[in-house]
Amino acid sequence: MRLKFTKPLLNHTIISITSRILGFFREITIVFLFGIGYQTDALTIVLKLFNMFKYIFLEGIISQMFLPLLIEYRKSEDRRKTINFLSNASGTFLFIFCIIALTGIALSNWIIYIFTPGLIDQKETLRLAVTLMRGIFPYLIINSLTTFINVILHAWKLFYQSSFSQIVFNTCLIILLLMSNIFRFSIKLLTVLMILSGIIQLYYQTLCLKRIQIFFVPKINPKNPSFQKSLKILYSSISFSSINQCNTILNNVFLSFLPVGSFSWLYYSEKISNIPIGIFGVSLNTVLFPKLLKNILDKSIVKFYRILHYGVELSFLISVFLSILTIFLSYPLVITIFQYRKLDMYHIDMIQNSLKINACGIVSYSLLRILISTIHVIKDVRTHFRMSFINLILSQIINVLLFDSLKHIGISLSNVLISWFDIFFLSHILYKKGIYILPKFWRRIVLKIFVSSISTILFLHYMLKMISDWQELNIFFRILYLIMLILASFLNYSSIFLLLNKLFREIKL
Repeated sequence: MRLKFTKPLLNHTIISITSRILGFFREITIVFLFGIGYQTDALTIVLKLFNMFKYIFLEGIISQMFLPLLIEYRKSEDRRKTINFLSNASGTFLFIFCIIALTGIALSNWIIYIFTPGLIDQKETLRLAVTLMRGIFPYLIINSLTTFINVILHAWKLFYQSSFSQIVFNTCLIILLLMSNIFRFSIKLLTVLMILSGIIQLYYQTLCLKRIQIFFVPKINPKNPSFQKSLKILYSSISFSSINQCNTILNNVFLSFLPVGSFSWLYYSEKISNIPIGIFGVSLNTVLFPKLLKNILDKSIVKFYRILHYGVELSFLISVFLSILTIFLSYPLVITIFQYRKLDMYHIDMIQNSLKINACGIVSYSLLRILISTIHVIKDVRTHFRMSFINLILSQIINVLLFDSLKHIGISLSNVLISWFDIFFLSHILYKKGIYILPKFWRRIVLKIFVSSISTILFLHYMLKMISDWQELNIFFRILYLIMLILASFLNYSSIFLLLNKLFREIKL
């Protein structure tokens, strides 16, 4: 069972590593071209707002609600009815997202004013943000289609093809960015390049659908039951996703009153800390969720617990290592990635300070994805809604308490503390429902991870002392030393863990 689970996870992780590296190279390219200032602040604001809308209208709908429905539909209905359902569902989503995009274009001024009121005194940032906001809404339509097709690929267990589509997007955008720079590229045209890259990504996905012989044309039929189901999914998802994203909105309000660069510092530190979460946490959850759902539908409780406990154990084991690695290598990572012609040490320090805090949340964010998936597998959406509402209140109380003293770092700390609160909250709810998330012999697992972590911390502490000043190194040696430190740390962590594993088996502890 573990081999069947680990193989798709490994394949998905490998492709996710490539995708995340390309995605981060895309961000580095933008920083390299424009530095950190009002232009990147404006772009960061728009991207954060876009991601907020995407989460409310896309991620919650597709990942947590539409995917289970599609898996059930595929299992219980014949192929013709499934294709008809996909046509009606895609038509409904496409129609609604077109309305959202047109409304967003018309109200771009008000969206920026409401969500970032502190920009009133930063005229250049404000004007550029409004222009970029108008340009990015059409991309939301394309993104809705690519996300919709991705969930179809997940339902048919084509995880590799789904992840590779993001590589196609990032590769195309990087190439277009570099080509456009030759002709004195303006940051205002970035949204146009995103739309072109999205169209190429969409074409690749249609080829993947052709491989599994899925052909459908979006259509709208209000009398069709599929139309009613799609609207119900939209309503349910938007209800709790909106509450969940209120934190992002209020965080942006706080950030808008901070100095120029604050949006970028927080954004890029989150991007770095999201690399390990995206590479492993998202990959694990992508493979885990359909398997948990299938076993619940088949009423295979024993297999359900095996997969859940194995997922929790694997998530904790790897995320602890990634968290330690990110904390200790925060300075080398930031200075290697960002210290170029338009970025001084002040910006490097600001990003690094926020990154250390965000790294403390890698473990909680990875585990939280599994718990949220489990909540949705047992169809307890109400608990997710309650959690989002509590998060909204607690996070803003923490923001108010920490804002004056810690500035943008306080917002990072607030997010991390809330994620750990969510772990305990959901664990308690699942325990009350008779679902035990802790694997068998969990104390033994925690002890092995603890000893392996101490060994890795001591190793990194010693090795970093041997490298005097990363600023004096050229880019080649920075990258070389980083790779060597990461590989050596991984060998240290894994070897100690495997040694303890063998020792405990021999003494039957």
